Amino acid sequence: MSSAVPSRPKTVLVVDDTSANRRLYASILETAGFVVHTASDGEEALLAVQTSEPSLVLLDYMMPRLDGLGVLCALRGDPSTRDLPVVMLTASAEPDHIDRALDAGANDYITKPVNGKILVARIRSMISAYSGTPRDGAEHDALLADLDDAARVQEAQLPVVPVKASGWTVTGAVVPSGKIGGDLFDIVVESDGRVISFLLDVSGHGTASALVAAEIRAEFRNLIRGRSLSEAFARLNAHMSRRATGKFCCLAAVETAENKITIVNAGLPPVIIVRRNEVVESVWGSGIALGLFGESSYEETVVRVLPGDRVVLLSDGLTEPFGAADDSRAAIDRLALWPREGDSWEDPRELRSRVSAASSGSSPAMDDDKTVLVLSLDSPWIQKTEFPPTRESVAAAVRFAQTRCPEWVDRERLDHGLTEAVTNAIVHGTLGISSELRAEDTYQDFFKQKPGSLDDLDPIEIAIEQTLDTFAVHVRWANYPCPPSRQRATAPPPSGTPLLEYEAHGMGMRLIHSLFDRVTWDDDGLGLSLYLARLESAA
Repeated sequence: MSSAVPSRPKTVLVVDDTSANRRLYASILETAGFVVHTASDGEEALLAVQTSEPSLVLLDYMMPRLDGLGVLCALRGDPSTRDLPVVMLTASAEPDHIDRALDAGANDYITKPVNGKILVARIRSMISAYSGTPRDGAEHDALLADLDDAARVQEAQLPVVPVKASGWTVTGAVVPSGKIGGDLFDIVVESDGRVISFLLDVSGHGTASALVAAEIRAEFRNLIRGRSLSEAFARLNAHMSRRATGKFCCLAAVETAENKITIVNAGLPPVIIVRRNEVVESVWGSGIALGLFGESSYEETVVRVLPGDRVVLLSDGLTEPFGAADDSRAAIDRLALWPREGDSWEDPRELRSRVSAASSGSSPAMDDDKTVLVLSLDSPWIQKTEFPPTRESVAAAVRFAQTRCPEWVDRERLDHGLTEAVTNAIVHGTLGISSELRAEDTYQDFFKQKPGSLDDLDPIEIAIEQTLDTFAVHVRWANYPCPPSRQRATAPPPSGTPLLEYEAHGMGMRLIHSLFDRVTWDDDGLGLSLYLARLESAA
């Protein structure tokens, strides 16, 4: 007969003012083998702590009479409950509550809605850590089973890839060193079109790192709402620094917008931007890993990108076992992530296979969780705007294009050619003034005869399109085809012939054709596209 004394079931006090929540949490915890007591508000909770002597308190933040912060202050002020573990339940939409809860003495927090498997694993781990008692075999097996379930939940929470949004394709793969690990990636597409992709690597690997990683992922998703990346990083760092998890986190995030990306890197290998077969930018860490020090700042790096560019984020499990932890370029070689025709990099199974193959030669002693996140700008970048048909809009349209063109564009050609094109679109296409009547006095007479007519006219549309080797401006107007099809110039003047030798009628079209590498007209004559090509020598 065994002489071992069975361990007493652990008791959890669940405090929540919503009866449905109390029943839900109690059911989850009782199924996991805990003894559960409940309280509906803060004052009732303080009484229940004295009578039930719980091993841990699961405490809601918002409650009537006495809220969660009030309960925390009372518990921490009483010597008999000063060290009682408290896990705060906070609404996912209220990340500021986390700051106040940790400041008031919460040991940890869980955001709503609560995942049952993760809830059980977190509570069981925290009770064990604070009780200092060893687990018996059955309890240990139960914990491992719960963590296996949590690992499956965590894997299911990874985004279904590839994700296509705002002209970008994003995919990724995670290969843990064991059954479960501390690496994750996520992709957040907000309603306003903002797209943020991030990769996180929690120190260590295994079950503890996996649980921390799952919570950091949920918290960071909340923190980036309405905040810049640098602000979200600083907040997350402050929260992690006040928690007693013994873990820190390396994190890199990329926000895509228009023809640029914004990157913050805290402790991961350099984020690499690849163009053709070259690394055009390496974004190193702008701050230390999260959770090491409470006061840290994180700088944003803005990089202009072109269609075909590829952005690669890596955890150090793909770099450190093979040499320098910051050698991202060598990892890209091993993963075969240089752009090439017919590449199947978007397939997550293919990418996972590459990650496994790339790490097969590493030393077992250096084995770590391995994660890669890849973003590719696929379609031509296009941005549109509209201007009223006024003289001031000519300069505004030119500024709009000038501030969005790549460095290789000849800005003088763009300035002169677009000025002529927008002027023609306004004078001839929108206002209907013929070339023969465009003298200054006639132009002024037009507005005197039609006062207020501009308020009723359709705007001029300007669209910028950029590919790897071309920059184009599309000008579109309403009302009058301009010029009539029989007058549309299709080629620049003969080489060496002064433009002034041509008759005034149609001169603007010839000027436009002489300044751009290619000019095309819309079929209806209500728009034209102006193309500048990148010379191979400038690549």
